[in-house]
Amino acid sequence: MNTHLLQQAEAEVALIEVFIRDQLRSDLPLMRELCEYAFDAGGKRLRPGLTLLSGRLLGASRETLFPAAAAVEMIHTATLLHDDIMDASPLRRGRETVCRRWDAVKAVYAGDYILSKAFTLLSGYNRSDVLELFSEVTSRLCAGETLQARNRQNLGITLDDYLEIIDCKTALFLSSCCRVGGLLASASDTELNALTEYGSQIGRAFQITDDLLDYLGDSEQTGKDVGADFREGKFTLPVILALRGRDETADRLHALLASSSATDETFREVRRIVIESGAVNRTHDYAVHCTRNAIQSLRVLPSRPERTTLEELARWISNRTE
Repeated sequence: MNTHLLQQAEAEVALIEVFIRDQLRSDLPLMRELCEYAFDAGGKRLRPGLTLLSGRLLGASRETLFPAAAAVEMIHTATLLHDDIMDASPLRRGRETVCRRWDAVKAVYAGDYILSKAFTLLSGYNRSDVLELFSEVTSRLCAGETLQARNRQNLGITLDDYLEIIDCKTALFLSSCCRVGGLLASASDTELNALTEYGSQIGRAFQITDDLLDYLGDSEQTGKDVGADFREGKFTLPVILALRGRDETADRLHALLASSSATDETFREVRRIVIESGAVNRTHDYAVHCTRNAIQSLRVLPSRPERTTLEELARWISNRTE
């Protein structure tokens, strides 16, 4: 990866961290503590990085991009606080979740507070296209969560169902992080479409890889409980592909999932079947296919170091282990 540009982007993201904390100041000590704890957990900061790289690629200044880059990370953090409540997650990035350390009510209020501050930042651009973009993001995030909840324990979930869920929950968000950078750089329609397609494809690749790591990952690296999706009745792409088999192994997997037994022993057996069926390799191939589509979409954009970094970022996404 372009080391100099990556270091520059990391330095800018570090400045965004300071900027975010300034935006989240509160006269209420508890709210301040909740917000600081949520952001102290760290994370990849992928979303603000995408906004900065996309905007800088097309000539936008750092000062112009900073509020949007901060806002997308704030929206993301707010959704994680709410996700952890719905999933009763004990861990997030290797630490207790806010809802576990305090309680669900405080986590809801902290998430709502952070979300409101994010939209305050976005409103500062005085641009309806920017506000509409992220209003749609939050609306579709809710739709994606609803679809996922409706499909819990659904052994009949299809590939199209799965893709609709991850498009709502992840792909649209990442595509909007890229698109807003283009909007703030006064990009042409062709450039905006390219950035949007890039973000959508890496969003799919990111979520597919995330779902794969639920079966192959290491809790020490991912900071999350391996097997969490299985225990929550979320049947993701590795399982969907493994169930497509027409042999005794697929029948055994179907029986295990239908039993609603969420023990560690059952998960180990499910994981063994998913791996031996070849579904893991096919899932990874799907993520790589999305990565290639993402890189292809960038070809109409200027050949600058930021584009190279976006290309290398796409490759990392489908091969990450955390």
